[in-house]
Amino acid sequence: MTLVLLFGGVAALMLFTKPKRDLETLARPFSLYDLHLTARNAKGSIILNGISIGYHEAGDTLQESTIALTPWLKNGKNTLFVTSSQPNSKTQPDLLAELEVTLQAGDVKREKLFHINQAASEKTVFQVKGLPAWQWLEGLATFHDSQEIQLAVKQLHAAFVAKDLAVIGKTEAPLFHDMEVLTGREGLERRVYRQEIIKKGTVEPLRSLIIVPFDNGRIMRVTQRDGEAPIRVYYRYGNGGKVILTGQFWSKINGTWHVVR
Repeated sequence: MTLVLLFGGVAALMLFTKPKRDLETLARPFSLYDLHLTARNAKGSIILNGISIGYHEAGDTLQESTIALTPWLKNGKNTLFVTSSQPNSKTQPDLLAELEVTLQAGDVKREKLFHINQAASEKTVFQVKGLPAWQWLEGLATFHDSQEIQLAVKQLHAAFVAKDLAVIGKTEAPLFHDMEVLTGREGLERRVYRQEIIKKGTVEPLRSLIIVPFDNGRIMRVTQRDGEAPIRVYYRYGNGGKVILTGQFWSKINGTWHVVR
C-alpha cells in the first residue's frame, strides 16, 4: 500500500513517523496511537476529529501501512472516519482498520476498528487520556478569510527566500514544540542539517494555493495543486539532495498565524 500523508518533508518528518522505542522514548508520559491499515484495491481519506490528515491507496496486492494519529488526538472523545472506494472496478475493495497503541512501557496493543469490503466509509469513536495539550488546540475555532492565510504563507515563503531563521522559527514554533514533546528529542528546527538546507538551498516560487478549513477553521490546510505543502526548499549536492516541505497546516494562535503540522 502507498500511504500518502497530507503533511510531509523534512519539517514534519519526525512528528509523523513513529518514534524509535529506545530508553529516551520509553520515558514519555503518554501512549502513542497509530492507525494500522491492511488493504487491497482501496483508496480514500483519513479524517480525525473533522480534520483530513491523510489518504490511503492500495493496489491489487494486500499490503500494510501505518499512520500516526497521536499528533492530531485530543484528550477525551475522538472521532475517526476512513473512507474507501475501489480504483479497480472489477475487484471489491478490502480494508481492515486497526488501532495500534504503544504503551509507555513499549508494549503494543492492537484493536480491530472495522473491516470495509465495499465502497463505503466507516466511523469509530474512541477515548484518549493523558496526552499533552497540542498547541494547535489553542487555535481560534472560527472560519478565517482565505486572504489572511495566503498572506501568512507568502510571508513565510519570503522568510525562507531571505534565509531569515528568526521569522521561520517563530512561525513554525508550535509545530516544533509539539514535535519535541512527542519525540522527547531535541527540536528538529535546531539541527544543523535543517539550517544548512535553509541557508544553502533553493526555494521554489509559490504557485496557486488550495486552502481548506477544518474543525470550524481551527486548522487551515494549504497545498499546491499536487496536494503537497506549498513551501519547498531544495539543497542539491552531487547526485543527491535534501528537501524541506512546510506550510501545510496552519492555526491562528493568539492573533498570529503559525504552522502547526
